[in-house]
Amino acid sequence: MQAAKLVSASAGELVFDQCDVGDSFYIVYSGKIRILRRIEEDKDVNLGVRTRGDHFGETSLITDEPRNAIAKATEDSVLIRIDNEPFNNYLFSKPELREYFDKFIKYASIHQFLKTCSDLSTVSPLELQQLIKKLNLEFFKQNDVIFRQGAEPDKFYLIETGKLKVVRWEDDKQEVINFLREGEFFGEKALLEDTTRFADVVCLTDCHLFSLTKESFDELVTGSPKIRKIIEDRIKSYLTDKPPIPYQEMIKQELAASREIRVEEEIPADDIAKSQKKKQRFKNSDLSIANMCAFLLSSSTMR
Repeated sequence: MQAAKLVSASAGELVFDQCDVGDSFYIVYSGKIRILRRIEEDKDVNLGVRTRGDHFGETSLITDEPRNAIAKATEDSVLIRIDNEPFNNYLFSKPELREYFDKFIKYASIHQFLKTCSDLSTVSPLELQQLIKKLNLEFFKQNDVIFRQGAEPDKFYLIETGKLKVVRWEDDKQEVINFLREGEFFGEKALLEDTTRFADVVCLTDCHLFSLTKESFDELVTGSPKIRKIIEDRIKSYLTDKPPIPYQEMIKQELAASREIRVEEEIPADDIAKSQKKKQRFKNSDLSIANMCAFLLSSSTMR
């Protein structure tokens, strides 16, 4: 292909930076290129190394978005570079290649999410590969129920985007015992312990979740001691009466934010004496947000 050019990159040289405009697709002819994701100003996460025959840089060309990672040569390297226009005209336009790149980008985006945003970020590359192959993407709307307390477990879930609440029922009363956010997983307890669901899980926002079937989950924890330990450690942190200590303050804040604080209308003039007593009583009370949240957290009935 005449549009392909050979370019060199010395050890330590930046091929492109995160947030750069995507203008080229690369194939490694020789050498090694490390892919990194910058998640904080001075913190990069290693997403892997590309060696001879591997490619990189296609995502921003296909999605028309800035580079989502850093590419840096770890040793003197020779790359085949194909610019944006010929890439789209000659490569991405072919159905079989388009299908390949679509699958590759899906795989790469899940891998990047797991490495940078999830509780499974310490898992080895091989174990991540095995996990990614079995994940299914599911979409839920706000107020959708993922599963109910007492139900038979059939899936394990990992949150890509969205926020959910965990609700426990006892004696016809419900209590919010936890909130779940991007990168966290849930549904593992009943699967690992072979019991029914401990609580309801309900979407507070629209959610994108990755799921594993019960069979795939069993295979994963059986074949990966490290993943099994991560999940077992998470289960050990659960308490039956109240959420884990690190989550209690977050739950206070979430409960406070999710409830509308209403101010009563002015008390009628013919009841002024009673109103003055009420005002004095409230004046002498500590109505700080923290105390209100503590009250909400201790309440067993969530209306």
